[in-house]
Amino acid sequence: MATYNPVENASYITRYAPGSVIVDVAGFEEVNQSVTVQPDGKILVGGFSFYGGIIETSYDYSVVRLNADGTVDSDFGVSGRTVVSAEVPIDEGYSLTVQPDGAILVQRPAYVNGEWTFGLTRIKPDGTADTVFNANAKASIPPGIGNDEGNLSINADGSILFSRADGDGAVLVQIKAAGTLDHSFGTGGVAHLASALAFNGEVHATHLANGQFLLAGDFDSGSGYQYAVVRVNANGTLDTTFGHAGQVLFDNSVLSDYRGDLTVQADGKIVLAGSNERYEDFQVVRLNANGSYDTSFGHGGIASIDTQGAYDSARSVTVLPNGKILVAGISDVGDGHTIELNGDYGIVRLNADGTLDTSFSSEHGYSVDGSVNDDLLQGTSRSEYLEGFSGDDVYQGNGGRDVLYGGEGKDVFRFVAIDDSFRTASQGASDTLIYFNPAEDRIDLMGLGFTGIGNGHNGTLAVQVNAAGNQTYLKSYDYGADGHRFELVLNGNFAGQLNNTNVLFQPVVVRGTASNDTLAGSAVREVLQGLGGDDRLSGGADDDVLLGGSGRDLLTGGKGHDTFLYTAAEDSYRTASASHADVIKGFEDWYDTIDVSALGFTGLGDGTGGTLQVSWNDAVHRTYVKSLEPDQNGHRFELSMDGDHEYDLDADNFAFAATRPAPAATLGATAEAPAPDLVALGGQETEHHPALA
Repeated sequence: MATYNPVENASYITRYAPGSVIVDVAGFEEVNQSVTVQPDGKILVGGFSFYGGIIETSYDYSVVRLNADGTVDSDFGVSGRTVVSAEVPIDEGYSLTVQPDGAILVQRPAYVNGEWTFGLTRIKPDGTADTVFNANAKASIPPGIGNDEGNLSINADGSILFSRADGDGAVLVQIKAAGTLDHSFGTGGVAHLASALAFNGEVHATHLANGQFLLAGDFDSGSGYQYAVVRVNANGTLDTTFGHAGQVLFDNSVLSDYRGDLTVQADGKIVLAGSNERYEDFQVVRLNANGSYDTSFGHGGIASIDTQGAYDSARSVTVLPNGKILVAGISDVGDGHTIELNGDYGIVRLNADGTLDTSFSSEHGYSVDGSVNDDLLQGTSRSEYLEGFSGDDVYQGNGGRDVLYGGEGKDVFRFVAIDDSFRTASQGASDTLIYFNPAEDRIDLMGLGFTGIGNGHNGTLAVQVNAAGNQTYLKSYDYGADGHRFELVLNGNFAGQLNNTNVLFQPVVVRGTASNDTLAGSAVREVLQGLGGDDRLSGGADDDVLLGGSGRDLLTGGKGHDTFLYTAAEDSYRTASASHADVIKGFEDWYDTIDVSALGFTGLGDGTGGTLQVSWNDAVHRTYVKSLEPDQNGHRFELSMDGDHEYDLDADNFAFAATRPAPAATLGATAEAPAPDLVALGGQETEHHPALA
């Protein structure tokens, strides 16, 4: 086992706000499992991270380290992040906790003496396996405990407590810090508790100093399952002096998710962190030691905390020596439109009374930080400060009055709606762009409908420098129906420097030659047009069109919703004896499209009657899309796709013709489809084609 870091090349960001921080580890999605604090006050947040992409995605352990003030600790891993590869694949039923020394302790299924049980693996802070601990654990964990939906917690003395639902109650196993079974615990290290109580799924447990236990999870109250916490005596019976007959049940509007967590303060008060049925906030509840609500905390014992996210699910909690409370979980700021839905690690700090500690993370407002890599920095509807640092970054502030701080690299500043940066007749809500380099950076306005630089009227944008000569305005003078007009402020004097090469109004065409070409897309919408030859076309990070033209081309999709366009019979075909077919790689079934409308195909089918057949060839690991009807030249349409897409491709992945054309225009006709209309704007070609609508 070894540590490696996909974050060295991934796109990832950090979102700071007063009282909360959201950390994207490797550019895709994180599932929080643990939060702990080192002796020096630094904070470790651990769980699982997806990375790689939609086609091929890996799933490994990850740890983020924050400074005590909530900022990312750049001295840890890569920009405060590390991903650790496992010896065994991660699957359902895993849980983990990060220990104060930075080691990762993982619970996973294990097969011992013919029975499934849980296994423990300890990964040292350097990413290598702790062979002593792992050997001890393998030898000492008894079979028959159950292998899924368990939970790990660390006791104050460093021992490990594993808990899970077991029949009508719960089973707990205590392991010493060295990985051996603690025979002083329960019966030979195993305790079966509250056999009259029915838990479902994960059970989170805490071993109290007096030998009792707190158990929390989905609990059968007699009228259905509810999230609950119960207190159990050392002999496994309910402590009926706690709550109501030993239990505290929570309404779904308070706590509902069994994946939440609990801990106990030094004064005996109980803190539970989780989510309610709406998943809009982190929910934190504090109870007195007897199970009653602590009304000095939050509102009647309940604190609802917004982490900046549209979706929030608290998964772990710990109490600091000063009484403040750290809560971590999954936070997703996406709204499904301007921001892609991906959950990240969300961390908040509460004061002892349950209020948000706004001195944590960022005292002064909202910001989005990039990394040294090529990042996509997306803001929300709030006014934010976006800084990408180095790398070729894409800035998309979205709503709010944002400050876009360009760094090194070839950056793109993208606006997808007039209200991203606008003013009214009486009020400004314009974004400010700092450190714009007109020779390398670009302003992407393709989604706004403007046609070019002009006088600010009739679809054009005017360039105006203020009297002091230190700010340049790119703006329209025409108000929309809502009284808004586009306006962007650039720090500096850019008179005569803004044109259609650095202010983009329509997709950019990158054209090859009649020979073999290699064309690579960038972070903006482009048409990659290979023309003749055996070309290699690679889409960039936006919604691109790849048109290989004639020749045996390799077309690789990038991020975004890409279109693989075929406009002529000779673009991709085979004969009875030879293949001249294109190969498509990186096709994303949920997003990408193959446009064969110009060739007259009307749908998927058996490859006859104007349909295309989809088939899988296991020997070459490719999916074929083809017609079985050769034309007068013996040519029939065919392309191949890397990977198995046989049962994933459907009509939504294609643009077909509405009806089959007359025979003269079918596949194999000598006349090619009309060339797409190209319009020269500012020395660059921009393509107008239905695929770009």
